[in-house]
Amino acid sequence: MNKVGVLFAGAGFALVAIGARGIVTKSLTDGWRIGPKTTYTGSAAVWAGVAYIIGGLLFIWLGIKVYG
Repeated sequence: MNKVGVLFAGAGFALVAIGARGIVTKSLTDGWRIGPKTTYTGSAAVWAGVAYIIGGLLFIWLGIKVYG
């Protein structure tokens, strides 16, 4: 796998980890984002976590299949 593939896969694993943590703790803050920060709690955090996991899996797929 080339460097771009490793970068995409690594970012994907990070997104999956953030999403899983948000689902388990039912609290997710997008503190890394530029602009106003949002803290999701309860069911909103679970859905945000699901979105992070789906996005992370897409990044992992891109890193392995497209750039791998």
